[in-house]
Amino acid sequence: MFKLSRKDSVIVIFVWGMALFMLSTSIYDLLLTSFSSGEVIRTIGLALLLFGVGLTPQFFSKPISEAFKELDQLSPILFTLKTRFYINNTGLSLLLLGWVVSFVLWLM
Repeated sequence: MFKLSRKDSVIVIFVWGMALFMLSTSIYDLLLTSFSSGEVIRTIGLALLLFGVGLTPQFFSKPISEAFKELDQLSPILFTLKTRFYINNTGLSLLLLGWVVSFVLWLM
């Protein structure tokens, strides 16, 4: 298991908490109000992106110039680099798909 510092643990809890909060509020809005399907897809995509970002808390501990240079070398805390790559790309794809769905529904 990957050993996290206290600062990294706080970052992971905060980012994953934001992702869970967004998912729970979007499900609540979907059930109670007229929340569109595009917004649900975008929220799921953004939650996946936040989950993927939370997998590498070391990213937040480094200066920005170093963090982006070493992003592909930072080891995730739970999964492999390939799994983190797929989680982030799935989240980005769902985010873009949600915008397309919202735009198509707006045109109708």
